[in-house]
Amino acid sequence: MAAVSALLLLDSKGKPVLSRDYRGDIPLKTAERFIGRLNEAEESASVSPVLEDEGVSFVWISHSNLYLVAMARTNVNAAAVLVFLHALVAIFRQYFSELEEESLRDNFVIAYELLDEVMDHGYPQFTEGRILAEYIKTDAYRLAVQPRPPMAVTNAVSWRSEGIYYKKNEVFLDVVEAVNLLVNSNGAVVRSEVVGALKMRAYLSGMPECKLGLNDRVLFESQGRQGRGQKAVDLEDIKFHQCVRLALFERDRTISFVPPDGAFDLMTYRLSQNVKPLIWVECVAERHSRSRTEYLVKARSQFKERSSATSVEITLPIPPDAISPVARTSQGTATYAPEKEAIVWKIKNFPGNREFLLRCKFGLPSVQAEEEVHGRMPPIKVKFEVPYFTISGIQIRYLKVIERSGYQALPWVRYITTAGDYEIRNQATSWGRGVELGAIATGQKHDKTCNNGQEWAGATALAVAVGQPTEELRYYRSSSLHLWFLKYEFTDTILVFTPTELHVVAGSKKTDLFKQVESACTDEGITLVLHPKPKKEDGSAQMQEVIDVLKSQESLVLGTLPKEKPVGPTTEAWQRMVQEAGFNTVDVGEGLASAMAPKDEEESKNIKKAAFLVSSAVQSFAVPQIEGIIDEEKKVKHSKISGKIEEVLMDPSKLKIKLKSEVIDAAYPPIIQSGGKYDLRISAGSDDQPLSYDTIVCSVGARYASYCASVGRTYFVDPTANQQAVYAACLKAHAAAIAALVEGAPSTAAYEAAASALREAGQAELAEKLGRSVGSVIGLELRDQNLSLLAPGQRSFALRAGTALCVTLSLADLPVPDRQGEAAPARYAVLLADTVLVRAGGAAPECATALAKTDWNDVAYYLKNQEEEEE
Repeated sequence: MAAVSALLLLDSKGKPVLSRDYRGDIPLKTAERFIGRLNEAEESASVSPVLEDEGVSFVWISHSNLYLVAMARTNVNAAAVLVFLHALVAIFRQYFSELEEESLRDNFVIAYELLDEVMDHGYPQFTEGRILAEYIKTDAYRLAVQPRPPMAVTNAVSWRSEGIYYKKNEVFLDVVEAVNLLVNSNGAVVRSEVVGALKMRAYLSGMPECKLGLNDRVLFESQGRQGRGQKAVDLEDIKFHQCVRLALFERDRTISFVPPDGAFDLMTYRLSQNVKPLIWVECVAERHSRSRTEYLVKARSQFKERSSATSVEITLPIPPDAISPVARTSQGTATYAPEKEAIVWKIKNFPGNREFLLRCKFGLPSVQAEEEVHGRMPPIKVKFEVPYFTISGIQIRYLKVIERSGYQALPWVRYITTAGDYEIRNQATSWGRGVELGAIATGQKHDKTCNNGQEWAGATALAVAVGQPTEELRYYRSSSLHLWFLKYEFTDTILVFTPTELHVVAGSKKTDLFKQVESACTDEGITLVLHPKPKKEDGSAQMQEVIDVLKSQESLVLGTLPKEKPVGPTTEAWQRMVQEAGFNTVDVGEGLASAMAPKDEEESKNIKKAAFLVSSAVQSFAVPQIEGIIDEEKKVKHSKISGKIEEVLMDPSKLKIKLKSEVIDAAYPPIIQSGGKYDLRISAGSDDQPLSYDTIVCSVGARYASYCASVGRTYFVDPTANQQAVYAACLKAHAAAIAALVEGAPSTAAYEAAASALREAGQAELAEKLGRSVGSVIGLELRDQNLSLLAPGQRSFALRAGTALCVTLSLADLPVPDRQGEAAPARYAVLLADTVLVRAGGAAPECATALAKTDWNDVAYYLKNQEEEEE
């Protein structure tokens, strides 16, 4: 850095209060030109912290009623000089409390002493106020004997004094990460980054040496530790406190330092990674009239249940001329803040994997404002803090304190994730499926399905109970009905449909939310009847009201879902009361499945997105992973490969796919099996055995906006001729089953086509091994057992346009007659699964997971031939 010629402290008129000439190459009267040059810049609106005049550079800052100006003739580092000037302000304030013209005039001697110490011949020296205070003292604290300059002035450790002593030696390290996130109105993440800081408070005696270890990817790769179960992070824009030895870090990534006493920021960093929103917020607007509007806001935490967010604050903008806004919440408090033109929703504790609702209603005096609220809304802002959690995955591997006296220090480490610039721009949308309500309630879908309406089994009323949430991964039709009909799942809720009424038994806040479907019910000629139950009660009194209504019906046949066993006091009490009433009940699972089977355009898009995700995960990630393991002859557990696949599913940016990660979830844990032991059920999972180089089965399922897709593939390592023939026959059978899925065809046609293709390929014994079905309808449920692709002669249904199915050909326990070597498995399996959509007008079905390749050349690997060639 080039040297500064002189330092000036000028008053508001540009007259010198203090000046110090360090080099003598610029006359001090040159300072008179500074104020004139500054006035010219202000008039032209081009004020800059660096001004030039006749070869002299003025680098300046202002504080209170003073200008601090550094003059130089050479090309100085302006940024470094500005940092120095701000440090000089901090030193003066430490000495004089406030830096003003009067305080300088009253302390000329001290001020000049400081100017002599902080800069030498135009070069900045040290600017640690605590160190300067030890030997440059004000009159009130001046010692009778001039003190010897402390060691910190004469060595490289200018930020720490000697002789510090603590009875208890402790060091506290906080890893604080702020999430900056911007989501556009389409729900796509536009910008996401993590800004982190390592904040330390050191209360240590003597001159300790500290060493800190992170899970730095560069360090792990240099040590060959990558891929050994060690999660690593890529740190960008790293900035260290001056106490860190940069040479050591650049050489071997070791963070070694002598800490200052007290609090300081050891390090800051940034990660520009695609971050899944920790708290996702959706807003749905419902217009009831030209002057009354309601918002339904859903806030969902998208982190694991063992973590909880605290001090959550969601700012929901509303029109500036909104009249009498009123908000009710299922958790926390919501208040109207007119100065912010928003509803502020505060939640003290927000557990992971939970969902809370807010309902806000207000009036609008103007047509323009009413139109605005149903268009684009200002962004929703979210604040939160998640303790004991880092979104980047950074970890403190060790924190060592070494001091020559040998004392034991207690290091404490804490992780915190907070919201930085966190905004979600939502598009207000409508709520509910009123057009489907009447059809379900009155059973009018009977004439649109096959079997002459037998799916509904003659039901004249329908009761659906949704219990409390559990950690068990289950697909309940009652939950699917809520998502399909209401777009949300209302837990601990009883819905009862009759030909003329819809009864709702739930908590008071939830029943208030149901008022938003009142207009949809009215349009279908149905009366909405709400039965709010008091807090901490199971709702028996309210459910008795519904039971009495059902008893008043003649020839009542109550449709239920007997295979479901919801948990919770409300649903358990309902099941008991229905049983005690002695109603004639029937299973209407098939009727509901048939009603929800055809997908509209939006639902089909969601299924296709889920299908694209799972097929990309298989073809672009799972296959290269398996190939790499085989090529490098690694021993990697099935469960570990499964975990890696699930990781990329949840973060599609790792596959270079632009999908909304906040609406993605795994339909089931990815399945990887090999080594002769195969369980082709989706509930089987992956064991902890290492991947075997023989027959490898891979199955992946995902949910996108609650809609499912699944894909399954089989890969062969050094296959035999018999295995190739069997796979070819299976591939033809799988294709035949898919081709049979045309509008109007019976569902049994797929099974018949697959069996016929196997026989034509000379594999009649495989046709006998086909399971009970070759697939089922897929959608909000991963597998609809009421609508399976069964064999001819069994229950059948007519295929309708828009229906999505998972076509699965699975053959297990197949012998290997021509296997080579005793070590080779005697049994293997073949799995082929694809997500398929039925098209209108008899067109060929669409295979949504065709991206995952199935040709023999793409699934077979020959290692023995390569080894022979190398030999």
